[in-house]
Amino acid sequence: MCPESTPTNERSNGTGDIQVLLIDDDETWARTQRRVLERQSDRLDVETAHSLTETRQSLASTTPDCLVCDYQLGDGTALELLPEVRESHPELPFILVTGRGSEATASEAISNDVTEYVRKSTLRERSALLGRRIESVVDSVRTERALAHERRSKEALLEMITTSVTREELAGDICRHLVDERQYACSWIGVHDSEGAIVPLASAGETGYVTQVLDGDTEISGSSEPALVSFDENTSVLVSSYEDASATDTPDAAGLEAVSNRTNDGNIDSENDRAQWERLASKHGFHSIGAVPIEHDQIRFGVLAVYATDSRQVDEREIAFISEYADTIGYALQATNWRETLLTSDTAHVEFTIGDREIPLVALSRALSDSTTLEMTTVIPRNETEVLCVVSTSDSSKEELLDAVSTVDAIRSIDVYKTNDPLRCGVIIEKPIPELTVAEHGAHFERTSIVDGQANILIHLGENTSAKRIETGLGDGYRNVSMTMVQTNPSEEASERGNDHTPLTDRQQQVLKLAFQLGYFERPRGKNAEEIATMLDISRSTFTQHLRAAQRKILEGTNEVK
Repeated sequence: MCPESTPTNERSNGTGDIQVLLIDDDETWARTQRRVLERQSDRLDVETAHSLTETRQSLASTTPDCLVCDYQLGDGTALELLPEVRESHPELPFILVTGRGSEATASEAISNDVTEYVRKSTLRERSALLGRRIESVVDSVRTERALAHERRSKEALLEMITTSVTREELAGDICRHLVDERQYACSWIGVHDSEGAIVPLASAGETGYVTQVLDGDTEISGSSEPALVSFDENTSVLVSSYEDASATDTPDAAGLEAVSNRTNDGNIDSENDRAQWERLASKHGFHSIGAVPIEHDQIRFGVLAVYATDSRQVDEREIAFISEYADTIGYALQATNWRETLLTSDTAHVEFTIGDREIPLVALSRALSDSTTLEMTTVIPRNETEVLCVVSTSDSSKEELLDAVSTVDAIRSIDVYKTNDPLRCGVIIEKPIPELTVAEHGAHFERTSIVDGQANILIHLGENTSAKRIETGLGDGYRNVSMTMVQTNPSEEASERGNDHTPLTDRQQQVLKLAFQLGYFERPRGKNAEEIATMLDISRSTFTQHLRAAQRKILEGTNEVK
């Protein structure tokens, strides 16, 4: 049987054709029931098969949306077919019908993961029952697939936000994801430059369309092209259909100039303008378009636009989904600006390996298993005796982690706030820890990885910091310390960028970095202000003051944000 696939034109709102394979060795009943079903609903397209052999041949070449199978067939039973279907099509609705139903048969069918069980005698009394059941189970499966697809897309978006360093990298990853995973023909993110022209920050798919629309010094107004309207009017735009211009009709140069440029008095021939971009869109195979503004905290970043062919129409549901994407992108673009500011440009990276089992996180990893890997990227002094560490792992469950924490005396508490892969948590640990020793000697901590019962600490050296002095300091407090890597990595560009910003205080940097790590700027928020303030052992108002001060300094010094 062919592997299961998800049609790209499915809709979870109850519309869309349903392909049904009706299997019964009684050809007369099958033929009659096919006519009944197709007469009852325009959505149902029914094919028939009359044996297991014929059914297997049909499934080898095509995948229906639903199987309706009689219990007793000439060369076997439906329950012989069901395991084969579940192996290759685990989500395919399988409705069992039988003329000789019994409680034992029903029980066996349910235990074998049959979707629905219907007696033929019931259909004689309620002729519309089978058609309604088919539509109901198929719509349910399609809804679950759509939600799962959206969930995976959002998870992928959060992963992109976490791993991307620059705005360009983030925007490029998002556009490629929309084209590769959500199967748009084209996607692009537009921003405005210092001259007021809209320019693409990133694009993917049929990018030639974007190039032609934005050819020249395009102003941020003056065209009915959906992305430009969305940007100019700061509103979502949906074009679900338009008069299909011939793909062989080439937009004339004067028309494209009208699409991409505003005249001096701000007026254009809107009818000619619409005809021009529609003709260009048709030439690239687009038949539905959606565009939504990207903004956050009243700062307008740009526009996100998607273009689809007939196989995937953009509708109101999809606009709502893309709008959620745009909201998250707004947060991400701002967070990416902050991340770029937080990155240092020290002259060298140095890694130290410490094989001391008394280090709290090493003890925690050993309590989990020898193969457990822990990653720590944030350490913030909480008070005179405690520090807050942000720790992640992909090797243990929440329950295993909580059980292991109870065996490490130096760990005061743990708060798990992200349970999917990787699991992420805030851990309050008693001082001392080696990362504080690093900071006391003038270096900048970057991350600690606990692997095979050892702590691998990566740091940035300052201009007046000696790696040998840090090694000595670590050796005074911990056993088995060695310097395992030194890498010179000057960055004049980062240094110049850093000089453009008003310096953040240590506390502002700590608050901002922790808020970023704990998902404060994500939607939905991983941790709110009250929760992060509690973890830092400060008041909510103090946390908010530090965060706002840090944001203000960064945004005032970020020339790219208008």
